[in-house]
This record gives sequence, structure tokens and C-alpha cells, in this order.
Amino acid sequence: ILTGSYYNNTNGEKLFAINQFNSDGSVDTSFSTNGSTYLGNGVGSLSINSYSTFLIVKPDGKLLTGGTSLSSENKIEIVQTSNSGVLDVIYNLNLSQGTDDIDKVIEQPNGKTIVMVTSKINNNSTDKTLLIRYNVNGTVDTTFGNNSNGIVDLGTGFGYVLKQQFDGKLLVAINQSNINVNNGKIYRITSDGILDTSFGSGNGIVNILNGEGEGQFVDDILFSSDGKIFILFDYWDVNNILSYGVRKLNIDGTVDSAYGVNGMAAVTRFNFYSTTEEEFPTSFIINPDNSIVVAGFLYVPNVAGTSTGIIKFNSLGQIDNSFGVNGKKIIENNRTIKLLSDTNSNLYLNSIISGGLTTTTKFSINGVLDANFGTNGIVTDSNYYSEMVLQLDNKIIKAGKINSHFGITRYNAIGTLDISFGTNGYINTPIYYNSNINDLVILNS
Repeated sequence: ILTGSYYNNTNGEKLFAINQFNSDGSVDTSFSTNGSTYLGNGVGSLSINSYSTFLIVKPDGKLLTGGTSLSSENKIEIVQTSNSGVLDVIYNLNLSQGTDDIDKVIEQPNGKTIVMVTSKINNNSTDKTLLIRYNVNGTVDTTFGNNSNGIVDLGTGFGYVLKQQFDGKLLVAINQSNINVNNGKIYRITSDGILDTSFGSGNGIVNILNGEGEGQFVDDILFSSDGKIFILFDYWDVNNILSYGVRKLNIDGTVDSAYGVNGMAAVTRFNFYSTTEEEFPTSFIINPDNSIVVAGFLYVPNVAGTSTGIIKFNSLGQIDNSFGVNGKKIIENNRTIKLLSDTNSNLYLNSIISGGLTTTTKFSINGVLDANFGTNGIVTDSNYYSEMVLQLDNKIIKAGKINSHFGITRYNAIGTLDISFGTNGYINTPIYYNSNINDLVILNS
């Protein structure tokens, strides 16, 4: 198990750390120094003051972590280590006179790294989305794009989703800063950084909606087994109320008109608190039969109380009435973080409850609580865990923070603590001050 973390040093600076544990939760002492690599504080030529936001295992086994500098330089900072945690390459780049924020990072099959950055321009008043590609040795790959500088400028707006198709092409979701019609867009870029004009109407760009709603914000993108594209988004509907949205595109970016209503899933609102509540989707999964399940949260602005709303659509984009009640499930006093599914299409929901703790809720494929999991289908964590990963044996690893230090808990498939893991099911490793896990990777050896 690998974790990418950040921590405060004695000067209050944010620094990076990578830790590796054996499958039983014990420290892997073969990794770096006693299982930990601390990056910053003058290690090499590294002077870091950043929250790390990602952890990637490259095809050759090397590790990447990084984030955005909190110093006055406002640069992006990425560190590469060997598979044993030894510092290898440092990537530093200052793209503008404003702040550069790393949004997403992916690895291409050839080992090159693509970083999506929101760069602030015009005295930090305007967002611009950029893609940068790095070679394996950490230098900028000037062959990426057509500007001879390794940077692809996708214009104003901030990038929120970056996904790699099966053929290596990239989908980038860009959300505009202001609420305007058609302000959520999908760009398709070839693996070498060129707008793919075979996508959409011939310019490589697809608008999420065409006058059917305003203020669209793309939340995620997934691919079906046949390569078609599902887009999860929220938008202000015709009544100016925030609602869930799911659109299906063909591989070439045209709308799959056979899906739902003109390519949009037949979403109906939950209206749990009121008919004017805001309904915000955050996570979705595709089942092997191409049905999809969407989870998000429901709330009324400026009023206490948030609940999770889950809805299921069949492969045709219609509500699956066999799920929950009329295709929906509501969990009161609960806020969605992440939705996962296992090989049997059971659902696992990581969410926040009162007091800042998190829970795992397990449902069957039809939205019925699994009474054999935890207590009536629910396991309440004793801490806040932002990350949740399913192992191949359906054991659940949750990671986040325990008493101001990063921590990990593993549960058995039935929701009991796995006492063979760490110390009675827990790993709590102090790293200086106020540490937290930003990403977790399970290595399947």
C-alpha cells in the first residue's frame, strides 16, 4: 500500500511524503528510510511549500507526487522518485504571473506525464486551462502540442476533469468561471496534444447542453466498455434550480440520441427538502450492463441539513424502478464523498455525517441495504476518511486523518475491523504536524 501525504514541518511549511506499507499494514522497511520518503526541507534542490494532491505509479514503477506551491512563486511542483522512494527528478514550472494550480495528472503508456493546470492571469481575475507534458527525465516535452513549448492552451475556464480514452486520446472538461449558456465544454486532444477535429462538430469541442439549461459544471467522465462517453454534470434547469445531469456521447462526440431523452438520462428530481432544493451530483459508476448509478447531495442554501441522493438508470437512460423506491435512494443527514462498486455491482458509499466523521454504506444492486454488512448495512468510522479503495477481495481500505496525523483503516468484506491489519485494524503514523493523506494506491504484486 502506497500513500501520498502532506505534512507541516516545524516551520509550518507544507511538505510532501510517500509511505509504503506491507499488505498487513506493517511498515515496508525496504522502501526508502524505514518505509517513508520525506520530500522538501532542502532534500536535493527541493524547496517545497505545497499541499500534495496526487500520487501516481508510472509504468516503470517510479512514483510521482506533487502540488501547487504556497510560496510567492506560485509554481507547480512535482517530484519523481524511484520505486524504492529515492529522489529522482524534480519538475518545477512557473507558467504565469498569477497562481498555477495542478488540477489533474495522468500517465501515458509511454511513461510521459501530462499535467492539467489552471493558471491565473489578469491579476488572478481570469482562469486559463493549460496542459503540459513532461518527458520521463522531468524536462518539458516540446513535441507536445503545436507551439514548440510543450504547453497546450485551452483558453479561459478551469479544467476539472482529465481522462484518457482507451486509444490514448484525452478528454478535458473545462468549466467557465461565469454562469452562461453552454459554459461546460469537453475538449478532445490527441495523445500528442492536438485538438481532435473528428470529435464533435469538427473543432474538437462539445458543449454539454445546447440551450437546455445554464451554468453547467462537469463533475466526472466515464467510458462504457464500447468506448462511449458518459458525462456527469450539474446545471441550472429551466426553473433555475440546480439539478443532476447525465449525458451520453458516441465515440465521435455526437449525442447518443437513443439514450434517455435526446442523449440525456431521464433524471427526475428528489425534492426531499423542497421543490427548490439544490441537488448536486458528485460521483457515479457504470455497471457491466451499462446501467449507471449517480450519487450526490441535496440541500437548501443557508438552511442546516444535507442528505445523499442516489439514482439509477438502466442502459437506455431511463430510471431503473427496481432500484430503491422508484429508482432512488435517500440517506438523511449524510453528504456523499465517493461511490464505488464491486464485481457483483454492490454499491459502497463513503460519506460525511454529523461531527465530521465518515461512514461506509453498502447496498445491493437494487439499492437495498446489506444487513450483513456492519450494522444494518452501515459502518461508522471513528475518524474522517476522504479516500476509500476496494481490494480485490472486497476488503475496504479507508484513509485520511486520525488525531491530526494521517491514518488508514481496513475493514473486512462484512464491515468488521480487520484486526490483522496494522494495530487492531488501524495505521496511525505521525509525520511531524497536521499530516493528511491525499491519495492511496494498492500495489498488486
